[in-house]
Amino acid sequence: MRLALSLVLLAAIGCEDNGGEPPKSVLETNATSYVATPLTGAGIHSHEVQLMATLRNTSNLIVRVYQCTATTTYPVYWVSPSGEGQAAWDPNIACTFGAGVPYQDLGPGDEHTFSLQLRAPWFRTVLGEPIGAIEGSFFLLFETYICGLVSRNGLCSPADRIERVRSNTFSITQ
Repeated sequence: MRLALSLVLLAAIGCEDNGGEPPKSVLETNATSYVATPLTGAGIHSHEVQLMATLRNTSNLIVRVYQCTATTTYPVYWVSPSGEGQAAWDPNIACTFGAGVPYQDLGPGDEHTFSLQLRAPWFRTVLGEPIGAIEGSFFLLFETYICGLVSRNGLCSPADRIERVRSNTFSITQ
């Protein structure tokens, strides 16, 4: 029984790989360079960038994008540096899934633009130094689910397949 459960879990985790197929969607930011605005009185955050990211479904399937939580308007996303290291912009937020978390289904050819308010840093050392790069070259990753069909009650069929969609590269300066 444990072996069968382990195999099912491994198969579910393995669904993230698209098996060499082209991605089902394209993610583009509204600019290739941004200037970080200094923040005051924002807790650990000292910089902010406003950007728009457009997700376009380029497949003949349905691309589902969950909001992070029931009370947010942004999707599950990460900010990564295009080189080595860590991005101070990566929110490392705890998103919830399941009943009550809104989602948007993008049909073939559909697109949606998300407004993201990036803040940095999310973590600091005990001496108060930012952890991760504030300036540099970065990209976004959105978590999407690929559905062959969606039932009347909103379930993906045959099953949700996770696909992380990478954006174009953009730079942030101070």
